[in-house]
Amino acid sequence: MKKLSARWVPRFLTVDHKRDRVTISKHLEIFQCNPDEFLGRFITVDETWIHYFTPETKKQSKQWTSPSEPAPKKAKTVKSVGKVMATLKKKRPHLAKKKVLFPQDNTRVYTCPAPMAKVNEFHYELLPHQAYSPDLAPCDYFLFLNLKKWFGRKRFTTREQLILIRCIFNNNQ
Repeated sequence: MKKLSARWVPRFLTVDHKRDRVTISKHLEIFQCNPDEFLGRFITVDETWIHYFTPETKKQSKQWTSPSEPAPKKAKTVKSVGKVMATLKKKRPHLAKKKVLFPQDNTRVYTCPAPMAKVNEFHYELLPHQAYSPDLAPCDYFLFLNLKKWFGRKRFTTREQLILIRCIFNNNQ
């Protein structure tokens, strides 16, 4: 195993693993046909933390300097202690008429009878997903990335401020 993109993935894939990944990737052809519809139907169970204050990253704080100019001094800042869990709780009434795409890997928690009964009850269309594959988390690449950029370097003092601003962000999206 090695760490890749902040997640642990198997270093060596067997021929069967490779074949499974190719088969699973063919299911993503529906994205090529109509990306907007795909993203509108694709549901993941994702969440992220929003801190009361998030300092700029090392990459964001880089500055151009001439070779003779000394590097600017920067005080070390840390994320605030206060934080709120931001979960995706947006109502999607348009999905009542369409099938929801729900990614499913083969881990036991997703394949045992109770979760499968709910999937069948809600008529979700399962989209196979290879375990340890971080590529099917659109929230990480679209929503949460934009959310964190939007919240970046803003300071909040109360939980109510943070929740109000999060609602404004959701309405702007």
